[in-house]
Amino acid sequence: MQDLSGQKLEEYELLEFVESGGFGAIYRALQPSVDRDVAIKIIRADHANQPEFIRSFETEARLVARLEHPFITPLYDFWRNPAGAYLVMRWMPGGSLADAMYRSVWSMAQLTRLVEQISSALFLAHRSGVVHQDIKPGNILLDADGNAYLTDFGIAKDLLNPESGINTLLYASPAYMSPEQVRRSAVTPAADMYSFGIVLFQILTGHLPYEADDKAALMRDHLEADIPSLRTYRDNMPDALDAVIRRMMAKDPRDRFPDMLAAARAFREAAPLNGDTLPLGDSKATLVEGTIPFDLSQTGEYTLELTALLEPENPYKGLQSFDEADADTFFGRDAFVQQLLDHLSQDGEAARFLAVVGPSGSGKSSVVKAGLLPEMWRGMLGGSEMWFVTTMTPGAAPFDALEKALLRVAVHAPDDMTTQLRQDAHGLRRLIEQVIQAVDTEIVLVIDQFEELFTLVASEAERALFLESLTNAIRTADSHLRIIITLRADFYDRPLLYPVFGQLIHQHTQVILPMTPEELDAAIRGPADTANLVLEDGLVAAIVNDVHQQPGALPLVQYALTELFERRSADNTLTLQAYRDIGGISGALAKRADEIFADLSAAHQPMARQLFLRLVAVDDAAEDARRRVKLPELLTVGDKTLMQHTIDVFSKYRLLTLDRDPATRIPTIEVAHEALIREWTRLREWLADNRSALRLQRQIAAAADDWVRGGRDASFVATGMRLAQYETLMNAGTLALSADEKAYIQAGITLRERHILRRRLFIVGLVMIAFVASLLAIFAFTQQRRAEEQARIALSRQLSVTALRTLDEQYDVALLLGLEALAINDSFETRSGLLTALQHHPDMGFMLHDVPGAIRGVAVSADGRWLAAGGTDNTIALWDMTTRQRLAAPLTGHSDWVTALAFSPDATLLASGSVDDTIILWDMTTREAAHTLNGHDGDVWHVAFNPDGTRLIAAGGDGIITEWDATTGERIDSLTSHDGIVYSAVYNAAGDVIASAGDDSLIRLWDAATGEPIGEPLAGHNNWVLDLAFVPVSNGVDVLASSSADGNIFLWDVGSGEPVGALTGHDGWVWSLDFSPDGMVLASGGEDGTVRLWDMTTGRAARAPFAAYRDDVRSVAFDGVSGMVFAGSLDGQLIAWDSTRQHTLHTPLAQQNEAVADVVLTPDERFIISADGNPRGASNDIYVWDAATGALVYTLTGHEAAVTGIDINPAGDTLASASADG
Repeated sequence: MQDLSGQKLEEYELLEFVESGGFGAIYRALQPSVDRDVAIKIIRADHANQPEFIRSFETEARLVARLEHPFITPLYDFWRNPAGAYLVMRWMPGGSLADAMYRSVWSMAQLTRLVEQISSALFLAHRSGVVHQDIKPGNILLDADGNAYLTDFGIAKDLLNPESGINTLLYASPAYMSPEQVRRSAVTPAADMYSFGIVLFQILTGHLPYEADDKAALMRDHLEADIPSLRTYRDNMPDALDAVIRRMMAKDPRDRFPDMLAAARAFREAAPLNGDTLPLGDSKATLVEGTIPFDLSQTGEYTLELTALLEPENPYKGLQSFDEADADTFFGRDAFVQQLLDHLSQDGEAARFLAVVGPSGSGKSSVVKAGLLPEMWRGMLGGSEMWFVTTMTPGAAPFDALEKALLRVAVHAPDDMTTQLRQDAHGLRRLIEQVIQAVDTEIVLVIDQFEELFTLVASEAERALFLESLTNAIRTADSHLRIIITLRADFYDRPLLYPVFGQLIHQHTQVILPMTPEELDAAIRGPADTANLVLEDGLVAAIVNDVHQQPGALPLVQYALTELFERRSADNTLTLQAYRDIGGISGALAKRADEIFADLSAAHQPMARQLFLRLVAVDDAAEDARRRVKLPELLTVGDKTLMQHTIDVFSKYRLLTLDRDPATRIPTIEVAHEALIREWTRLREWLADNRSALRLQRQIAAAADDWVRGGRDASFVATGMRLAQYETLMNAGTLALSADEKAYIQAGITLRERHILRRRLFIVGLVMIAFVASLLAIFAFTQQRRAEEQARIALSRQLSVTALRTLDEQYDVALLLGLEALAINDSFETRSGLLTALQHHPDMGFMLHDVPGAIRGVAVSADGRWLAAGGTDNTIALWDMTTRQRLAAPLTGHSDWVTALAFSPDATLLASGSVDDTIILWDMTTREAAHTLNGHDGDVWHVAFNPDGTRLIAAGGDGIITEWDATTGERIDSLTSHDGIVYSAVYNAAGDVIASAGDDSLIRLWDAATGEPIGEPLAGHNNWVLDLAFVPVSNGVDVLASSSADGNIFLWDVGSGEPVGALTGHDGWVWSLDFSPDGMVLASGGEDGTVRLWDMTTGRAARAPFAAYRDDVRSVAFDGVSGMVFAGSLDGQLIAWDSTRQHTLHTPLAQQNEAVADVVLTPDERFIISADGNPRGASNDIYVWDAATGALVYTLTGHEAAVTGIDINPAGDTLASASADG
């Protein structure tokens, strides 16, 4: 095998050759993405391309990679392709035992430590179902302190599937091979004990027990020769120690110690560690050549407790999905697995395509990988034990992922796979024919998280080609491909939009239903039985009761059980009390995430926020999904050390999944399960606050990736308004960008500045030319310039004056004139004129300046005197509306964003809520804080006073509604029924009912006197309910308005609990509501950057939307005195809109020349009908007008005298008229 030093292998750089053997070679390599040295074992292609090796390699490597033990060298990465198989392990600079045995003197204490370290490592591996099969000195590595580490499990065999093993004679070292390996009989953990016994014999004597030169003779010795005594080479060895080694090397596995821990105990008891010395015989100088320097007189002070103390293995998965190696702990889905097998057992297309569809958290991936695939390997489908299985997730580049998946099972790499796959929709079909080497086998392609095709793939053409390629590959005659996909239920409609592939989905879908109580019982008890855990009476019933009929709760069950395992009693019992302590199914995950976050330092907490924001793909059309991100990208978002520590902490508790990109082998990070996104309130608050910024960041990330792929060519960079948006986000600092993203934006800025410089240089050049020319006629030129400048100024002034004169008649023309005046001459006059025009908007009252950052809360006092606004600078700005002047000193006291404001009815108090979890009551006389209220463990989203101002209510991100005495600041009550964030809580006009709403999409009603719930929750919205407002005047009927992230505003009759109206018009989330004091008009502000007014008498928009914002309108507030609606947005604008101003829709309907007796509007509001009513008039007609255009549609004639009245029926198809003609 040629030396590959200096070459690159995927992302790894091979630094130096270490050693080679019959299997291949080992290299020291560098992994640049994380800057660490690794050891890479390369298995030769002639071994790696054996069919049985291909079938079992990934499963066995995955099993080995899970072995977490302090003295097992971790397996970082592994993959296979036609060129070989590759195992990436920790690099141990101390060398191996094979080298160290002859370099230094060993004490018996040091050897005993080595025995216990390696024995405990082997015990863990054996307990996990892994036999090493190649124990030898070269596979025991040492660090600088002499600690021993077991390595090279690359040929380990899965005990759970002994028939799938590879011929061990190809790989095991003959000098250390057990008799059962020689005989090729079933291999058990006892084989490793035999081999380790030989290693100890060699260390103690300097010789191998069998030293025949001929390989065949050596194997006969393993089978038949007597076991030599240690005393053959060292006559000072204790008999007890000799007996331990001989038992470890017994020919019959049944005669050896029961396990490695028993062997290690026996060795320790037999080893002379009590200080007595044994004579060495001859001095070291006269030792036989090859004898190991072994000093029995060095007893040392080694007191490491034996790892009989090994913790039992946690049989539960936390948030991780089950895979092929977890078949022994996967319970409860037997019936559904059989259902899948039955589907694939059918003839025709059903055998070649299967879609497993279910909600997030229903166990789709687990049932396929840990349930279906192991059954296929057992031959439960005809010949399936001979099939090749490969898995993939689409990611952002599905064809790249598909290519890597096919290479994992290919013996020969087809030429130019990338081009073939993308060439046309038949590329995959052709490649399968090239990859398959035998006509009697199949390739099973498992595509997990199929929804990524719709969330991460930017190109519609690439997505359509991928779907068509899959369809063609399985529908071709004699196809050797079978496809199994897992798809989240909320994305089920996406593939149906593609007719051909949609037909596949429609006909061959198996829906995974929630587990029955019996299945849940099995899923809980089965793993506990495998780990000898005891489940306290009542625990299983409590868990089953909590999660029954909740389709997405399985990850929460597994996580709660994982936490219970960590809190098990001394006798390995999982208790009901511990279950309650962790918060049950719904509380365990969020509680752990909050605990981890709280334990982070002040420097690490912002890193956690940036980390999780990058790991979520926001989707307004479906639930937010997890997003896989490469580790190097995350490490450039902020301080590398801080970010790495944050990742390590959350990974330790398995809230994050560490993996590798299949195309590059670069480490990746993702949220372990979408359940964390749903259940962790803090994360949902981060997402709610940053949705717009996240969408923009994803655009930047995609553009930066194209830029990097394109060689950082300037033609890829953003320009104009897009660059300005990107630059604003980068400078804002709320969402950190990666190094590539910053470089991409900076490249755009540099290009922009370069163009500006070029223009300036061009202008300078022109000026110089003009200067030279002016030397010839400087006086004339100067005069001409002055004249031109005066003309330009005069024209701009004329246009500006004309704009102001035409404001009332032609507002749009006035704006155009003002803009042109500014373009001609940017001066104080033209700027002032344009500003006047802008403020002459028909509905704009005025603009307020010097606002507190991005505005998140606005409030107006009932007497109209005070206006308050709070935002992202953590302060509250106050304006005296009698003068419209802002008070010089803002209210300061919060340590984070101000999110909610409310004045008391008498305007003596102002309440403010904040992201810092506090509420402050401000005395408006002194403008000092009267009380600081601490009662929430999460953002305070809303505050409201009751009608008499004696009580205050607050809604929090912790799911709690708190009620306070507004005078004393004492807490009165806490209301807890919402499942998640509570965004709004308000009193009705009488003050006896409280309404609250949140991200559970429900509205709950409470008795304000008792705090008890009233009736069933109001359900109708299909997304988070963001704000509530009661009609201020009840008139015996309480009407409640609610706004939602679904874009709708609903009106509810609180007494009946029924919706009585829906107001639609906003494009996106509706953040804020407020009624006029008389309840006749409702104002709303939304994500679409508009403020809308709704007429409560008609249930329709009162006028066109107020649109002057570039970002979300987060808060609206009515001024009952002036009729102004104040609206603040995230772009920092605070504008007063006049709600009282009336507008003429049309010029008068002038075709009618007589007195008008009556007018009616048709029910559909399409037509206006008027009647002549002049008794002495010449006309007695009725006119029908187009309400939209004011045009006369037709005239009704027939009366002989004046028309006295008209009316139309509710259906709008019959008109009645009365006349003086009788």
